[in-house]
Amino acid sequence: MPTISEANLKDFLRNIKDKPLEPNDSFYVSYFQENNDPIQRLYNHITRDDDVQSVALLSGFRGNGKSTELRRLRVLLEQRGYAVLLCDIEPFFNEYEPVAVTDFLISVALALNEAMKTKYGKDFTKESYLERFYQFLQKEIQVDGLGVGESVLVSFVKESAFKKRLQHALSTRIEPFVKEMNDFFNNIRTFLVSRKHEQTVLLLDSFEKIRGIGENANQIHESVDYLFRRYIGDKLRLPGWHVVYTVPPYVTSVSDSELSICTFLPNIHIFNKDGSHDDQGIGIMKEVIKRRFDWPQVFTEAQMKRMILATAGSFRVFFRLIRIILLRIPADKNLLIQVPITDVLLEHAKNDLLREMSFLLPTEDKLWLRKIADSKTPEVSRESDKLTLMKFMDKDWVFFYHNGEAWYDIHSLLKENLK
Repeated sequence: MPTISEANLKDFLRNIKDKPLEPNDSFYVSYFQENNDPIQRLYNHITRDDDVQSVALLSGFRGNGKSTELRRLRVLLEQRGYAVLLCDIEPFFNEYEPVAVTDFLISVALALNEAMKTKYGKDFTKESYLERFYQFLQKEIQVDGLGVGESVLVSFVKESAFKKRLQHALSTRIEPFVKEMNDFFNNIRTFLVSRKHEQTVLLLDSFEKIRGIGENANQIHESVDYLFRRYIGDKLRLPGWHVVYTVPPYVTSVSDSELSICTFLPNIHIFNKDGSHDDQGIGIMKEVIKRRFDWPQVFTEAQMKRMILATAGSFRVFFRLIRIILLRIPADKNLLIQVPITDVLLEHAKNDLLREMSFLLPTEDKLWLRKIADSKTPEVSRESDKLTLMKFMDKDWVFFYHNGEAWYDIHSLLKENLK
């Protein structure tokens, strides 16, 4: 019987780690159709709609490639001659606390400053904004004992008590605060223009990760919804910048004549709405793994298809299922592994994945999930239902698709379990 070595298995596991890819990475697979490419729409929005500034939103579920696709957008814009800063905002906000426009903009400034340090070796926060912001706090708010240093701003957006205190104080000083912020962003833009870049673009990644726990979740949802509904055409438009914010899925309903575009990254279409298989989507998932490892060494064609159908088109779930399988495969005393795997092993791994998703699944949630599976709609009848739907999506219970039309469905493994 054929075998592979333990070293081969380690290579396979190493290569399926879920991480952002550059578009020239050998692992990268383009999976959008030419007439339905969200990144191309963002590119057109930035390069065609306004020569000076713009705002756009990008959303999607966990693990469906937002960070990777933002890198593709960066490359496309840089080829056009734009100066593009791709920033990870996650280290500079508290994902479990409600957000106000003031602390959100400070998080944006800190993320941009970090990106500038990485790309140009220059800390703009230390040289201009931090001192000015400290002076602003002393003059406008009269907050004592803050100290000086970048850690002050990080504390503001990360530490709950400090954050609430300054949120309250800044709530009556928003206009002068925003002026200081815009001066900072203009300072960065002036530096970039001096390097022969007429257009500047800011891509803010990771804010879609904001979420709460229990009752706190509702407060966070309302704060984020208010942030973008109230300020998307005003405070969140940075003068002289094209900005793309990544946001949670529920924010894409924001409507503003100045916004122009809300873009959503759907999951890979491995099913059609009628339940039949989408061979093109299945082929893309196979290619995603093929780029990482010669999978026919380990799985049969039929096994690979069964695995793909058990992932609902999510890269994150796909990699998770393969990892479960690879860690279960037994090796002999010579560290050799018999392949292909057995069907029994595959079924055990699928059951493990199902248990992870549905452990103590409440009866009320089961009823809602059945409705979604039957109607192919989110079954949201009131505003508070959005939070529950977001929970379903975070847990990989519900997915959004857009092949021909927009529709929803529940995870295929859950569907079998709810019959």
